[in-house]
Amino acid sequence: MTSENISRIPAIRLYHNNPPSHHNISGIVDYCTLMSAAGMPSENRYTTKEILDLIASHKLLNFIPGDLNLDSNSGYFLLGEIVNRFPVNH
Repeated sequence: MTSENISRIPAIRLYHNNPPSHHNISGIVDYCTLMSAAGMPSENRYTTKEILDLIASHKLLNFIPGDLNLDSNSGYFLLGEIVNRFPVNH
């Protein structure tokens, strides 16, 4: 997968130089934290678009990418979105 393909996912465009990785060093804020700050009840169900929009709407990172290793549900969510949008063809 090329970075061009990854950047077609709107929430990742903001982070095109430091896309989320399995090491959780991206600095992207956890979407559960963003939901709480926005008053979105965690027991509700949200669409993929709603979560992507929430992640994309937050312009600041938790830390400079690579400075820390901090788990982020946003990173896992975005990785899952990449896998769903660009499946491996065997």
